[in-house]
Amino acid sequence: MGIWANNAELGFEQAPSFYAIMSTAPLAKVIDEATDRLYHITIPRAIRASTQNRDSEQTTEFTDALIRVRTSEGNYVQSEYGLRLLQDTLFQGKIDLPANITEGAYRVRIFITRDGQVIDSQFREIDVRRVGLERWFFNLAHEQPLIYGILALFLAIFFGWGASALFRYIRP
Repeated sequence: MGIWANNAELGFEQAPSFYAIMSTAPLAKVIDEATDRLYHITIPRAIRASTQNRDSEQTTEFTDALIRVRTSEGNYVQSEYGLRLLQDTLFQGKIDLPANITEGAYRVRIFITRDGQVIDSQFREIDVRRVGLERWFFNLAHEQPLIYGILALFLAIFFGWGASALFRYIRP
């Protein structure tokens, strides 16, 4: 009998917390391997580009695990056919952001491709913030935890009593 402990660790400070790829067709048809190597577009290439200066075998294992975990959490997303071309250079896409996304500025890279090659690219920043009631509850929970706890307790009691009254009314 023995105890096994996993004590190896590796930090990924440069790895993005959220990464989404959207395209009008399967990525293998939109970009070729050389273009992906140059621009780091696909999820594995983009994440590995952030860990270039580390030794290989252990880094590869940790990078693969990071990609697997963040993909299962919805933080790394690949959506082939996620973009709709409305006109020659006008497109539309919808990305569902995970609930645990970090607020702040996110860099958006837009690539226009033809025959697997990038013919034009643009970079933009978008600001991601919580708004409305979600923002109010988030701020309350972090800035006034006692009030948030009392409010949560009050709401639980109120809705529990309401459900009990409703079921008493429904069932004779």
